[in-house]
Amino acid sequence: MELTSRQLGKSEAECEDLARRLLQIPPSHFELAHLGRLLVEDLPEESRIEWLISLFRMAHADEIYHEEEDRQMRLISRFLLLNTRQFLEARKVVTGK
Repeated sequence: MELTSRQLGKSEAECEDLARRLLQIPPSHFELAHLGRLLVEDLPEESRIEWLISLFRMAHADEIYHEEEDRQMRLISRFLLLNTRQFLEARKVVTGK
């Protein structure tokens, strides 16, 4: 923890808390979290919303929007640092709901 503390410029207690929180993230979400972080760093908010709309179009391509798709899209929306209003507006653009 001491090395991590020095590298991050944080206290050891903060680093221990970070490690604890990271271990609570399901392994399947790490790739989404990494992709979301890259997109947040490289794209303005409006582009992230457009990207989410594109994902909604793919999910709705079969003309059916499933509950599991909605859960996954909400998760992706959070990783893109988009709020609930933005999520709902993006969904409405594609599904009308």
